[in-house]
Amino acid sequence: MTGVRNVRGGILLLCAGLGLGLLMSLYAFVPMIPKVPASLDGYDDLPRRLIRLAHIAAIMLPVINIALGGWLDRLALSARARETSSRLLLWGAAGVPLALLLEAVWPLARNLHVSAVPVLAFCGAVAAIAVGAWRMEIEAPGPSRRRRVSARGSQAEHEEESFFDLLHRGA
Repeated sequence: MTGVRNVRGGILLLCAGLGLGLLMSLYAFVPMIPKVPASLDGYDDLPRRLIRLAHIAAIMLPVINIALGGWLDRLALSARARETSSRLLLWGAAGVPLALLLEAVWPLARNLHVSAVPVLAFCGAVAAIAVGAWRMEIEAPGPSRRRRVSARGSQAEHEEESFFDLLHRGA
């Protein structure tokens, strides 16, 4: 179950992203640390903008992992493509914020565009997942099919939900 890995990893990375936001609050607006680095003095300075971008990536890319992780195992992709996409999503969600932070503190990393590698990996994984979703068999919206299932020996009526029912319900 590769999708479970993305949901769990996404939640852990989301916690780390929130922690980064708390650290940013130490120097933003009213500094709570005695000496703010000179590169973080100006609100519009490039290093500070890169740190803000890293924080945004540290929140949103894990959220995308959580959202796509629930669908990853159902997509019309080979097991290898699902596994690769899963790993690239997680690697990108961790790598993009780290690379942006590195670019914020080290000008050579900025000149080498080190954040491009995890960004391309993440985007490639999303593209592969989009292909798998496009090839997925989706039944048309309409009344749900009903089937009988046995619950502890007794017969109970249960609705089998369509893809659109799941989307509508937010599952």
